[in-house]
Amino acid sequence: MKQQHSFRRGVALALPVLMVAALVACGDSEEADATERSRSTQTTQTTEFVFDLQDESSTEWEEPTETEWEDPTVLPVPSTNYGTTTTRRVTTTKRTTTTKPKSTAKVTTTKAKTTTKATTTTKATTTTAKTTIPDGVTNATTTTRTTAGTTTTAKVTVAVPATGIKISPKSLTVDVGATAQLSVTLAPTNATTAYHFASSDATVASVNASTGLVKGIKYGTATIKVFFVSADGATVIEDSCTVNVAPVKVTKIDITASKNTMTPGSTLQLNATVTPTNATEKGVTWKITEGEEYATINATTGLITAGPAADRVFTVTATAKDGSGVTRTTSVKIVVA
Repeated sequence: MKQQHSFRRGVALALPVLMVAALVACGDSEEADATERSRSTQTTQTTEFVFDLQDESSTEWEEPTETEWEDPTVLPVPSTNYGTTTTRRVTTTKRTTTTKPKSTAKVTTTKAKTTTKATTTTKATTTTAKTTIPDGVTNATTTTRTTAGTTTTAKVTVAVPATGIKISPKSLTVDVGATAQLSVTLAPTNATTAYHFASSDATVASVNASTGLVKGIKYGTATIKVFFVSADGATVIEDSCTVNVAPVKVTKIDITASKNTMTPGSTLQLNATVTPTNATEKGVTWKITEGEEYATINATTGLITAGPAADRVFTVTATAKDGSGVTRTTSVKIVVA
Protein backbone atom coordinates (compact mmCIF):
# COMPACT_ATOMS: atom_id res chain seq x y z
CA MET A 1 0.00 0.00 0.00
CA LYS A 2 2.81 2.36 0.75
CA GLN A 3 4.32 1.69 -2.63
CA GLN A 4 0.99 2.44 -4.31
CA HIS A 5 0.74 5.72 -2.44
CA SER A 6 4.25 6.64 -3.53
CA PHE A 7 3.35 5.94 -7.11
CA ARG A 8 0.32 8.24 -7.00
CA ARG A 9 2.36 10.92 -5.36
CA GLY A 10 4.94 10.69 -8.13
CA VAL A 11 2.28 11.02 -10.78
CA ALA A 12 0.82 14.07 -9.10
CA LEU A 13 4.18 15.73 -8.95
CA ALA A 14 5.06 14.90 -12.51
CA LEU A 15 1.82 16.17 -14.07
CA PRO A 16 2.48 19.93 -13.68
CA VAL A 17 6.02 19.50 -14.86
CA LEU A 18 4.85 17.75 -18.02
CA MET A 19 2.39 20.55 -18.72
CA VAL A 20 5.06 23.20 -18.37
CA ALA A 21 7.41 21.21 -20.60
CA ALA A 22 4.72 20.96 -23.27
CA LEU A 23 4.18 24.73 -23.26
CA VAL A 24 7.89 25.38 -23.44
CA ALA A 25 8.32 22.93 -26.27
CA CYS A 26 5.54 24.64 -28.25
CA GLY A 27 7.14 28.06 -27.73
CA ASP A 28 10.54 26.72 -28.73
CA SER A 29 9.12 25.48 -32.01
CA GLU A 30 7.72 28.87 -32.94
CA GLU A 31 10.90 30.61 -31.84
CA ALA A 32 13.03 28.33 -33.99
CA ASP A 33 11.17 29.44 -37.09
CA ALA A 34 11.63 33.10 -36.21
CA THR A 35 15.35 32.57 -35.49
CA GLU A 36 15.92 31.35 -39.03
CA ARG A 37 14.64 34.70 -40.43
CA SER A 38 16.18 37.18 -38.05
CA ARG A 39 18.40 37.85 -35.14
CA SER A 40 16.65 37.53 -31.76
CA THR A 41 17.12 39.00 -28.31
CA GLN A 42 16.23 36.90 -25.28
CA THR A 43 14.78 37.90 -21.90
CA THR A 44 14.38 35.51 -18.96
CA GLN A 45 11.44 35.78 -16.54
CA THR A 46 11.07 33.69 -13.42
CA THR A 47 7.66 32.66 -12.17
CA GLU A 48 6.97 30.76 -8.93
CA PHE A 49 4.38 28.05 -8.89
CA VAL A 50 3.00 26.84 -5.59
CA PHE A 51 1.67 23.33 -5.26
CA ASP A 52 -0.48 22.41 -2.25
CA LEU A 53 0.08 18.74 -1.53
CA GLN A 54 -1.96 16.64 0.88
CA ASP A 55 -0.49 14.78 3.73
CA GLU A 56 1.33 11.68 2.66
CA SER A 57 -0.84 9.65 5.02
CA SER A 58 -3.96 10.45 2.95
CA THR A 59 -5.08 7.44 1.00
CA GLU A 60 -7.68 9.17 -1.28
CA TRP A 61 -6.65 10.69 -4.66
CA GLU A 62 -8.43 13.80 -5.83
CA GLU A 63 -8.27 14.47 -9.52
CA PRO A 64 -6.74 17.82 -10.37
CA THR A 65 -9.17 20.57 -11.27
CA GLU A 66 -8.78 22.13 -14.77
CA THR A 67 -8.11 25.84 -14.56
CA GLU A 68 -8.29 28.31 -17.48
CA TRP A 69 -5.84 31.18 -17.73
CA GLU A 70 -5.42 34.24 -19.94
CA ASP A 71 -1.78 35.00 -19.55
CA PRO A 72 0.32 32.19 -21.07
CA THR A 73 3.15 32.98 -18.68
CA VAL A 74 1.07 32.23 -15.55
CA LEU A 75 0.54 28.51 -15.19
CA PRO A 76 -2.41 26.99 -13.32
CA VAL A 77 -1.82 25.41 -9.95
CA PRO A 78 -3.59 22.12 -9.62
CA SER A 79 -5.27 21.17 -6.34
CA THR A 80 -3.68 18.09 -4.74
CA ASN A 81 -5.29 17.91 -1.30
CA TYR A 82 -2.11 16.35 0.20
CA GLY A 83 -2.23 18.57 3.29
CA THR A 84 1.14 20.22 2.79
CA THR A 85 2.21 23.13 0.60
CA THR A 86 5.26 22.80 -1.56
CA THR A 87 6.75 25.68 -3.47
CA ARG A 88 8.59 24.95 -6.73
CA ARG A 89 10.36 27.39 -9.03
CA VAL A 90 9.64 27.00 -12.71
CA THR A 91 11.53 29.02 -15.19
CA THR A 92 9.84 30.22 -18.40
CA THR A 93 11.48 32.12 -21.23
CA LYS A 94 9.93 35.10 -23.05
CA ARG A 95 11.62 36.04 -26.22
CA THR A 96 11.25 39.34 -28.04
CA THR A 97 12.09 38.92 -31.66
CA THR A 98 13.18 41.75 -33.94
CA THR A 99 13.06 40.84 -37.57
CA LYS A 100 15.11 42.63 -40.15
CA PRO A 101 14.37 42.07 -43.80
CA LYS A 102 17.06 40.06 -45.52
CA SER A 103 17.05 42.33 -48.57
CA THR A 104 16.01 45.84 -49.38
CA ALA A 105 14.48 46.44 -52.74
CA LYS A 106 15.26 49.77 -54.34
CA VAL A 107 12.38 51.14 -56.29
CA THR A 108 13.15 53.74 -58.93
CA THR A 109 10.39 55.93 -60.21
CA THR A 110 10.93 57.52 -63.56
CA LYS A 111 8.94 60.53 -64.62
CA ALA A 112 8.49 60.64 -68.33
CA LYS A 113 7.80 63.96 -69.99
CA THR A 114 5.73 63.56 -73.06
CA THR A 115 5.19 66.39 -75.51
CA THR A 116 2.44 66.02 -78.03
CA LYS A 117 2.41 68.33 -81.03
CA ALA A 118 -0.88 68.52 -82.72
CA THR A 119 -1.24 70.02 -86.17
CA THR A 120 -4.65 70.94 -87.37
CA THR A 121 -5.22 71.89 -90.96
CA THR A 122 -8.43 73.63 -91.81
CA LYS A 123 -9.42 73.71 -95.40
CA ALA A 124 -11.66 76.59 -96.28
CA THR A 125 -13.93 76.36 -99.26
CA THR A 126 -14.22 79.49 -101.34
CA THR A 127 -17.45 80.29 -103.09
CA THR A 128 -17.50 83.03 -105.68
CA ALA A 129 -20.82 84.57 -106.49
CA LYS A 130 -21.46 84.64 -110.20
CA THR A 131 -21.92 88.20 -111.38
CA THR A 132 -23.36 89.10 -114.74
CA ILE A 133 -22.22 92.48 -115.98
CA PRO A 134 -24.30 94.10 -118.73
CA ASP A 135 -22.63 95.56 -121.79
CA GLY A 136 -21.56 99.12 -121.26
CA VAL A 137 -21.09 98.76 -117.47
CA THR A 138 -17.52 99.62 -116.66
CA ASN A 139 -17.63 98.92 -112.93
CA ALA A 140 -19.19 96.02 -111.07
CA THR A 141 -18.90 94.48 -107.61
CA THR A 142 -18.26 90.79 -106.94
CA THR A 143 -18.58 89.08 -103.57
CA THR A 144 -16.46 86.13 -102.43
CA ARG A 145 -17.45 84.05 -99.38
CA THR A 146 -15.58 81.28 -97.58
CA THR A 147 -16.74 78.50 -95.28
CA ALA A 148 -14.84 80.26 -92.49
CA GLY A 149 -17.34 83.09 -92.71
CA THR A 150 -15.04 85.62 -94.38
CA THR A 151 -16.58 87.85 -97.03
CA THR A 152 -14.45 89.74 -99.52
CA THR A 153 -15.87 92.36 -101.83
CA ALA A 154 -13.88 93.30 -104.92
CA LYS A 155 -14.52 96.03 -107.43
CA VAL A 156 -14.05 94.81 -110.98
CA THR A 157 -13.57 97.01 -114.04
CA VAL A 158 -14.82 95.46 -117.26
CA ALA A 159 -13.01 96.53 -120.42
CA VAL A 160 -15.09 98.16 -123.14
CA PRO A 161 -13.20 98.53 -126.44
CA ALA A 162 -13.23 101.90 -128.24
CA THR A 163 -14.22 102.31 -131.86
CA GLY A 164 -13.35 105.99 -132.32
CA ILE A 165 -11.38 108.87 -130.79
CA LYS A 166 -11.42 112.69 -130.98
CA ILE A 167 -8.90 115.23 -129.68
CA SER A 168 -9.66 118.74 -128.49
CA PRO A 169 -8.76 121.41 -129.40
CA LYS A 170 -7.81 120.73 -132.98
CA SER A 171 -5.20 123.52 -132.90
CA LEU A 172 -3.60 125.76 -130.31
CA THR A 173 -0.84 128.27 -129.80
CA VAL A 174 1.53 128.24 -126.88
CA ASP A 175 4.46 130.36 -125.94
CA VAL A 176 7.88 128.90 -125.47
CA GLY A 177 7.99 127.35 -122.02
CA ALA A 178 4.21 127.52 -121.68
CA THR A 179 1.93 124.45 -121.44
CA ALA A 180 -1.52 123.48 -122.69
CA GLN A 181 -3.74 120.46 -121.95
CA LEU A 182 -5.33 118.34 -124.64
CA SER A 183 -8.52 116.35 -123.99
CA VAL A 184 -9.79 113.17 -125.63
CA THR A 185 -13.25 111.69 -126.19
CA LEU A 186 -13.67 107.99 -126.98
CA ALA A 187 -16.52 106.34 -128.80
CA PRO A 188 -18.47 104.82 -127.17
CA THR A 189 -18.19 107.26 -124.30
CA ASN A 190 -17.80 104.45 -121.72
CA ALA A 191 -14.95 102.80 -123.61
CA THR A 192 -11.98 101.83 -121.46
CA THR A 193 -9.37 101.43 -124.18
CA ALA A 194 -6.02 103.01 -123.33
CA TYR A 195 -4.67 105.64 -125.72
CA HIS A 196 -1.37 107.47 -126.15
CA PHE A 197 -0.06 110.85 -127.37
CA ALA A 198 2.95 111.64 -129.59
CA SER A 199 4.54 114.78 -131.12
CA SER A 200 5.73 115.13 -134.69
CA ASP A 201 8.57 117.44 -133.57
CA ALA A 202 9.46 117.27 -129.90
CA THR A 203 12.07 120.06 -130.37
CA VAL A 204 9.21 122.49 -131.06
CA ALA A 205 6.45 121.06 -128.85
CA SER A 206 6.57 118.08 -126.51
CA VAL A 207 3.64 116.10 -125.11
CA ASN A 208 3.15 113.71 -122.19
CA ALA A 209 2.33 110.34 -123.76
CA SER A 210 -0.24 109.45 -121.09
CA THR A 211 -1.82 112.75 -120.07
CA GLY A 212 -1.66 114.86 -123.26
CA LEU A 213 0.02 117.84 -121.62
CA VAL A 214 1.72 119.95 -124.34
CA LYS A 215 4.71 122.22 -123.77
CA GLY A 216 6.20 124.80 -126.21
CA ILE A 217 9.93 124.33 -126.69
CA LYS A 218 10.73 126.85 -129.37
CA TYR A 219 9.06 128.91 -132.02
CA GLY A 220 7.50 126.72 -134.66
CA THR A 221 4.70 124.28 -135.42
CA ALA A 222 4.24 120.65 -134.44
CA THR A 223 1.47 118.07 -134.74
CA ILE A 224 0.29 116.19 -131.69
CA LYS A 225 -1.44 112.88 -132.34
CA VAL A 226 -3.57 110.72 -130.05
CA PHE A 227 -4.14 107.09 -131.03
CA PHE A 228 -5.02 103.54 -129.96
CA VAL A 229 -4.93 100.11 -131.56
CA SER A 230 -8.24 98.50 -132.43
CA ALA A 231 -9.43 95.46 -130.46
CA ASP A 232 -8.43 93.10 -133.25
CA GLY A 233 -4.97 94.69 -133.40
CA ALA A 234 -5.32 95.43 -137.12
CA THR A 235 -6.04 99.16 -137.13
CA VAL A 236 -4.55 102.24 -135.53
CA ILE A 237 -7.26 104.78 -134.82
CA GLU A 238 -6.02 108.37 -134.28
CA ASP A 239 -6.74 112.07 -134.23
CA SER A 240 -4.42 115.09 -134.23
CA CYS A 241 -3.94 118.67 -133.04
CA THR A 242 -1.75 121.40 -134.57
CA VAL A 243 0.35 123.18 -132.01
CA ASN A 244 1.90 126.56 -132.81
CA VAL A 245 4.65 127.65 -130.51
CA ALA A 246 4.71 131.46 -130.45
CA PRO A 247 8.04 133.27 -130.81
CA VAL A 248 9.73 134.81 -127.82
CA LYS A 249 9.22 138.53 -128.22
CA VAL A 250 11.78 141.26 -127.69
CA THR A 251 11.00 143.39 -124.70
CA LYS A 252 13.96 145.79 -124.81
CA ILE A 253 16.63 147.10 -127.19
CA ASP A 254 19.95 148.67 -126.21
CA ILE A 255 22.08 150.67 -128.78
CA THR A 256 25.83 150.96 -128.45
CA ALA A 257 28.51 152.75 -130.52
CA SER A 258 32.19 153.52 -130.22
CA LYS A 259 31.32 157.25 -130.07
CA ASN A 260 28.35 159.51 -130.62
CA THR A 261 30.08 162.17 -132.81
CA MET A 262 31.16 162.18 -136.44
CA THR A 263 33.05 164.40 -138.78
CA PRO A 264 31.67 165.22 -142.21
CA GLY A 265 31.98 162.27 -144.60
CA SER A 266 32.96 159.77 -141.85
CA THR A 267 31.21 156.51 -140.84
CA LEU A 268 29.97 155.16 -137.50
CA GLN A 269 28.79 151.65 -136.60
CA LEU A 270 25.78 151.23 -134.34
CA ASN A 271 24.96 147.94 -132.54
CA ALA A 272 21.69 146.69 -130.95
CA THR A 273 21.29 144.20 -128.08
CA VAL A 274 17.83 142.79 -127.36
CA THR A 275 16.17 141.39 -124.28
CA PRO A 276 15.37 138.58 -123.52
CA THR A 277 18.37 136.73 -124.78
CA ASN A 278 16.18 133.80 -125.91
CA ALA A 279 14.01 136.04 -128.06
CA THR A 280 12.97 134.19 -131.13
CA GLU A 281 13.93 137.10 -133.37
CA LYS A 282 16.85 139.19 -132.16
CA GLY A 283 17.21 141.38 -135.23
CA VAL A 284 16.35 145.08 -135.50
CA THR A 285 15.74 147.57 -138.33
CA TRP A 286 17.73 150.81 -138.38
CA LYS A 287 16.41 154.14 -139.57
CA ILE A 288 17.31 157.87 -139.32
CA THR A 289 14.09 159.39 -138.08
CA GLU A 290 15.30 163.00 -137.78
CA GLY A 291 17.96 164.83 -139.85
CA GLU A 292 18.07 162.25 -142.57
CA GLU A 293 19.43 165.00 -144.81
CA TYR A 294 22.60 165.05 -142.76
CA ALA A 295 23.47 161.34 -142.97
CA THR A 296 22.46 157.93 -144.22
CA ILE A 297 22.25 154.55 -142.40
CA ASN A 298 22.13 150.92 -143.49
CA ALA A 299 18.74 149.60 -142.25
CA THR A 300 20.14 146.14 -141.67
CA THR A 301 23.66 146.71 -140.35
CA GLY A 302 23.30 150.08 -138.65
CA LEU A 303 26.30 151.66 -140.41
CA ILE A 304 26.00 155.49 -140.56
CA THR A 305 27.66 157.72 -143.18
CA ALA A 306 27.85 161.45 -142.38
CA GLY A 307 27.11 164.16 -144.98
CA PRO A 308 29.30 167.11 -145.85
CA ALA A 309 27.65 169.56 -143.54
CA ALA A 310 29.04 170.06 -140.13
CA ASP A 311 27.53 170.97 -136.82
CA ARG A 312 24.45 168.95 -137.43
CA VAL A 313 22.50 166.53 -135.21
CA PHE A 314 20.35 163.61 -136.38
CA THR A 315 18.39 160.79 -134.68
CA VAL A 316 18.65 157.04 -135.35
CA THR A 317 15.91 154.53 -134.34
CA ALA A 318 16.23 150.71 -133.95
CA THR A 319 13.01 148.70 -134.22
CA ALA A 320 12.66 144.99 -133.30
CA LYS A 321 11.89 142.75 -136.23
CA ASP A 322 9.72 140.25 -134.29
CA GLY A 323 6.70 142.51 -134.48
CA SER A 324 6.75 143.21 -130.79
CA GLY A 325 6.86 146.97 -131.56
CA VAL A 326 9.84 147.54 -129.29
CA THR A 327 12.12 150.44 -130.42
CA ARG A 328 15.11 152.36 -129.21
CA THR A 329 16.55 155.75 -130.40
CA THR A 330 19.90 157.47 -130.14
CA SER A 331 21.27 160.85 -131.30
CA VAL A 332 24.47 161.39 -133.28
CA LYS A 333 26.19 164.77 -133.85
CA ILE A 334 28.36 165.74 -136.80
CA VAL A 335 31.17 168.00 -135.72
CA VAL A 336 33.79 170.01 -137.47
CA ALA A 337 36.85 167.95 -138.07
